[in-house]
Amino acid sequence: MNLKSYMLLVFILLKCVCIAQYREMKSTLSIGVKPFFAIHKNNIQYSISGNIDGTSPNILSDLSWKNVNSAVYGGEITAGINHFSIEGRYSYGTTYGGDVSDIDYVEDNRNGVFSEQYLSSNIGTIKEIRIFPAYHFFRRSHISLLAYPAFQVTKQLLYLVNKVTKDHQDYIDDLQSSYQYNSRVVGAGLKMFAGWDKFSLVTRVNAGKLFYEASGNWNLRRDLEHPVSYSHKARGKSIAFEIENRYHLTKSIICFFEYSFLSQKSRKGVDKLFRQDKEPYETLLNETARSQYAFQVGIILLTTIN
Repeated sequence: MNLKSYMLLVFILLKCVCIAQYREMKSTLSIGVKPFFAIHKNNIQYSISGNIDGTSPNILSDLSWKNVNSAVYGGEITAGINHFSIEGRYSYGTTYGGDVSDIDYVEDNRNGVFSEQYLSSNIGTIKEIRIFPAYHFFRRSHISLLAYPAFQVTKQLLYLVNKVTKDHQDYIDDLQSSYQYNSRVVGAGLKMFAGWDKFSLVTRVNAGKLFYEASGNWNLRRDLEHPVSYSHKARGKSIAFEIENRYHLTKSIICFFEYSFLSQKSRKGVDKLFRQDKEPYETLLNETARSQYAFQVGIILLTTIN
């Protein structure tokens, strides 16, 4: 069973449980709608070796995107009844700034630089979908704790474009190479609500297994295939932390500010280079690392159905 089928099954089962609880216990169904705007700052780095054994040299090429900033819009819907709830979120953003370096070496341990480029990554997109079906296992007057399985899919498209203008000597004609980062995370999390009068605090920690895949296009390399010049595949781990401050304007309208941090790291994997009129060439993909800092603001609209 693939990830999409599993997520759909979890959603259907949780929905059935909620409907059954609602009919039998005549409880209140609560629904929350949460539109938001966020600024994301991403750092992504990967390196490959000269061959599949990780030698000749152990680091042949090293790419690093730093301070890739994106403006992100999204929405979240939460439905809860009794001890059960389910949360679904979708967001989409466009990149407006960032830097990328591409450095190649002929000797081990990043020695013997034979190619060095410092470029811009000021265009691109980022998309995210996540589903958290949760169970409220602890409730007191001011504190509530939830545990849940976590499912998250992220797709981030990054570019390598000129950082200088056309009249500069380092300008590269028609440069627009790209890198598509794709990740799926299956894990678990813990969420805590704490509230006092009009103020409340929400914290969340998620951890899970990372399934990393990527592809890239070296658009100026005539010896490579296009639009997919290479691909990556590896597994690793993901951890995320969120803290959200809320102010309750009314019983049904809440404004909030949130800070979140995400770290994803893959273990060693495979880099496959697709060459024109030749068999694909496989090399060792060294550890891939992605970090994300996000600042988010929005409102929450609440309603109940008796």
